[in-house]
Amino acid sequence: MAHERSHPHVCGTCAKGFAKPSDLKRHESTHEKVKSHVCEACGKQFSTASNYNQHVARVHREEKGFACSVCPKTFSYGSSLKIHMKRHEGEKAFKCSQCAKEFLYKNNLVRHLKLHAGEEANKCKHCDATFKKKSALKEHLLTCF
Repeated sequence: MAHERSHPHVCGTCAKGFAKPSDLKRHESTHEKVKSHVCEACGKQFSTASNYNQHVARVHREEKGFACSVCPKTFSYGSSLKIHMKRHEGEKAFKCSQCAKEFLYKNNLVRHLKLHAGEEANKCKHCDATFKKKSALKEHLLTCF
């Protein structure tokens, strides 16, 4: 049985739970409108120094502290590594209810469901051309005015 962690301290804005009051207080500052920490490289604003420092390290210094144990890829965020690991594990958690096709990622299932609904998922705004893949639409847009 997995160890369950208690998160009794709940954010009043987004309902995210925290184990310690200090963690909740730090989190609540992310909802503040005043974001006094501004990245000089890209202008993104942060409400805490911790979030600012993490941004600079991972985005601008490209520190990638999360390494895949199967292949040489590395990631800036643990959540990105977790998503990547689905590729190696073969887990396709998102299944189409209409044709049973399976997908690694929810956004791919959503795009697929649009095809069943008859929606044109990737339609050019300038002409009537439609494409199965977003990348094909992007390539088309380079020449369609």
